[in-house]
Amino acid sequence: MDQHRLKREMADSLDVEVSLSPQQRPRTRQKLIPWLRERVNSGQVPGVSWQDEARQMVKILWTRKSQHDYNVDQDGAIFKEWAVHTGRYTEGADKPDPSRWKTNFRCAMNKSTEAKYLRDQSQEQGDNPYRLYRLLSPPTTDDGHQNMNGHRVSPVLDEECELLVEPYYGNNRLFGTKPSKGCLLHPPNFQRNGLHTPAELVALPLYTGGNAQKQEQYNRVFSHLGKGIIFRVLNNDLYITRHCRVRLFCRMVGGRVVTLKKGVKTKVFDYATFMAAIGDYAIGVNQQRPETQVYLSIGQNDPGPPNAHALITVVLRHVTAEQRLRVVEDPQPNMGMCG
Repeated sequence: MDQHRLKREMADSLDVEVSLSPQQRPRTRQKLIPWLRERVNSGQVPGVSWQDEARQMVKILWTRKSQHDYNVDQDGAIFKEWAVHTGRYTEGADKPDPSRWKTNFRCAMNKSTEAKYLRDQSQEQGDNPYRLYRLLSPPTTDDGHQNMNGHRVSPVLDEECELLVEPYYGNNRLFGTKPSKGCLLHPPNFQRNGLHTPAELVALPLYTGGNAQKQEQYNRVFSHLGKGIIFRVLNNDLYITRHCRVRLFCRMVGGRVVTLKKGVKTKVFDYATFMAAIGDYAIGVNQQRPETQVYLSIGQNDPGPPNAHALITVVLRHVTAEQRLRVVEDPQPNMGMCG
């Protein structure tokens, strides 16, 4: 095994980068739906066309290989091109397998959360069978690529991801903010005291409700909130860093509760795990709706949705994940199965 190949295999297994020249780096490939949209727009691939471009409805010829006049370069061109694009077929090196190409393409379309098979409007029988798909993701100038082992590669992940921070006193929502580069949540009488952060400063207001005892509870929490809490988005994942003395408890996706350590950047939402869950949800493998938010309790060890018994709860909503979930659920999730 040569040195460069060994480096690549180690990088795949350890999920780390190695120093390779551009010619030696792992190949990247475009994601399915942007790739398909380009092929339709080119008008150069037989058997694929816009049925209704305004509604992003694509018509794909669905001829059966058993038909006596089947021509793979005409009837199965898009399936062959997808096989070449994904590295499953190399002209002159691999044995042609049109049936497998079609199956792989169908499975990829059915698993995609960015396309919906319009079964009722398709016609898979007769002399000119076809399938209709609606492309759910809007066309963009940078649709993104993924490397050959499926991991997304993009230099602008943080710019594409939005975080919504919603603090509550009891069950009363104070405000919502979408910081572009994360934020530092701090008490009403905040003093930076040399703390440097590029994040936006977000102040909690004074607590003015309730009786004297309740106000004293809030003031005690504020006095220990000190240098505050930082919320950040990095590579579409959500992180919390505790800089204060007061204890923080976070309820993450799935209900797991963790205690946040002071000065430690803790990942509380993993976007890749969410995307895997939404893929299973879209095709009906998992009926449970994926969660898109986490709950942070300040000074109390029972984090969860805001309620009258809680003092301070911060709800972190992954806006990009919520948008992905809406695409799957509206108009309807793609429930197509491979087969």
